[in-house]
Amino acid sequence: MAEGKRRLVVEIAGDASKLSSVFDDAGKKADGFGAKLAGAGKMVAFGLAAGGIAAGAALVKIGGDLDEVSDHFRTTTGATGKALDGLNKDFAAVARTVPENFAAVGETLATLNQQVGLTGKPLQALGKQFLDLSRITKTDVAENVKATTSAFNAWGITGKNQSEVLDKLYRVSQSTGVGVAELSESLAANQSVLQASGLSFQSSAALLGLLGKAGLDAGAIMPAFSKALAVAAKDGKDSSVFIRETWAAIADAPNATDAAGIALDVFGGKAGPKLALAIRSGKLSYEELLAAIQSGDTIAKASADTADFAEKFAILKNRVSLAVAPLAEDLFGAITSVADAVLKYGPAVVDFGKDIKDNTPLVIGLAAAIGGPLVAALVSYAASVAAAAAAQVLALAPWIAAAAALGVLAGSLTWVAERFGHVQAIVVGVAAVFAMLAAVILG
Repeated sequence: MAEGKRRLVVEIAGDASKLSSVFDDAGKKADGFGAKLAGAGKMVAFGLAAGGIAAGAALVKIGGDLDEVSDHFRTTTGATGKALDGLNKDFAAVARTVPENFAAVGETLATLNQQVGLTGKPLQALGKQFLDLSRITKTDVAENVKATTSAFNAWGITGKNQSEVLDKLYRVSQSTGVGVAELSESLAANQSVLQASGLSFQSSAALLGLLGKAGLDAGAIMPAFSKALAVAAKDGKDSSVFIRETWAAIADAPNATDAAGIALDVFGGKAGPKLALAIRSGKLSYEELLAAIQSGDTIAKASADTADFAEKFAILKNRVSLAVAPLAEDLFGAITSVADAVLKYGPAVVDFGKDIKDNTPLVIGLAAAIGGPLVAALVSYAASVAAAAAAQVLALAPWIAAAAALGVLAGSLTWVAERFGHVQAIVVGVAAVFAMLAAVILG
């Protein structure tokens, strides 16, 4: 071969017709991606900033996050087929209403499904409620779910009642300062004694909340307390009535000594005097707490009333990500098909030279299939950087920066149109808009 002249030599490992068919299939999937992108563009027209996305990095992140959630459902709950699809739908319904990241939402729903067997709307309602509770109380959602579901199971509280009961536990926590998880753990640990004594879940929650507020260990009180309740039962007194009467007797006793004596008989030597002091000081009111548990504040209302801009923006990000998730699926399908085909059926030996025109069709096919996604990713990265820089400028001088940005964009599109054509200019313009959406999703 003469110096300076080299030819492109390609050896195909496998059946070249299979590579061609895979490229065709990838093209169809890419067409689907484009169609959904066009449909998503209508949302942009309404100013929802959730229409589509040009940045491949954002799509990769969304697709990866959603895939991890689905995999977590599969491995932790054992759900497959329609059951797994149902959990994925439950996840999407909850994720679009809360500011937490996808992993936290998925973990919460998986644990609830495991612990209390919920699916569908009951799972969605309770999952959102736990996420809201943990956010407004600044507590760990996993700890809250684990402790509370243990109490639900111990007391036989079924799915349809769990949401209402959780609101009641929240109201007890508000009144006493005892955390929902701590209160639930105490309810589960002392369930047998409390229930055997005839106390309802609600009455028990109130009692344990008051004991916790007074700094008393419920476990240390239960032996003496259960004996007092047993005596009261023999006398024909209802346990709740007995507690009310005891509380009133301590509060209305003529002096501290008599009050301590009453409390000592019911609650034992260690806890009685301290509890009597707390009751007589007005810090503990069993009647008032029982009334407060019945109705009042809810987790949903407290969450809505305290939502700030950052949380609302995080919810918007979740909704945008879920809206464009189908785009990621189609794009991943196209890229994966091509990558697998190239590895299995593609060129084994490639020697590039000047005279590559003899192999132009194959080179174009490979470039379009392999280079396209790579170029898209690089362009997306550059666009994201540009969008971030533009955001900084906009923060300093909104109107001037906006005008300058429009001028630069218009000039750029004109330049592209003159040299490459109007179609390419439109593509660049759309990519610039979508790059800003990518910046929103990537945070």
